[in-house]
Amino acid sequence: PSTTTAFNISGTAEANSLVEVWNDTNDNGVIDGGESVVGSQQLTGGGTSFSISVNLVTGANNFVVTATDAADNRSTPADVPTITRSP
Repeated sequence: PSTTTAFNISGTAEANSLVEVWNDTNDNGVIDGGESVVGSQQLTGGGTSFSISVNLVTGANNFVVTATDAADNRSTPADVPTITRSP
């Protein structure tokens, strides 16, 4: 467990896509109604790497990441392993 209040989620996605990190409140690996974007990054210049800082709450933090291309096609959510923050 970590006591930090923020965490960087990083990875790769399709070039020039909009990468969004969603709060997966029920930890089911999909985006449900009421779940919101907690961080995003627009990749540019052919870039494929992202690093997005998200705020953590005490306890289990569950996120999924999506990438949306220029044609507005959103990827299947990629599940982020649970991040646990200690008080």
